[in-house]
Amino acid sequence: MKIIISIGILPSDAIRCYIIPSVSTPHPSNAVTPVAYLSLTRLLAKLIRLVTILLVLTACVSAPVQEMSDARQAIYSAEVAGAAQYSPDTLLAAQRLLQEAQTRLETGAYDDARHHALDARDEAIKARERATTIHSPPP
Repeated sequence: MKIIISIGILPSDAIRCYIIPSVSTPHPSNAVTPVAYLSLTRLLAKLIRLVTILLVLTACVSAPVQEMSDARQAIYSAEVAGAAQYSPDTLLAAQRLLQEAQTRLETGAYDDARHHALDARDEAIKARERATTIHSPPP
C-alpha cells in the first residue's frame, strides 16, 4: 500500500491524499481513491488566522515604546505652547499619567502602561489646544 500526497501550486489547486493498494493486477476497484481533501484556500485561511492571532497577542505583550514616545512628545509640545501657564491642571494630569505609565512599564504591566500613555497623550493634546486657544489672539 502506498500513500501519495499531492499539493497544488495555484490557489485553485488542492492538497489531496491518495491510498494506492499494492495489488499487482489492475482492477477497477484498485483505482486511486481520494481519501482526504483539504483545499489550499482553507489551509491558507487557517494559516492567516493563526498568524493574525499571534500578531495580536504579540502586540498586547510587547512594551508600549511608541505610545510612551508619543505621550512624551505631546507633553513637550504642550509645554512649548505655554500649557504650564494657560492650562496647568491638564498638563499636570498628562505628566502624572505618563509617570504612572512609566511605573507600570517598569513592573511589566504593559497593557496598563499602554493605556496610561495613551491617556497622557490625549491630556497633553488637550492642554496644548487650550493653551493655543487662549494664547493666540482672536482673528
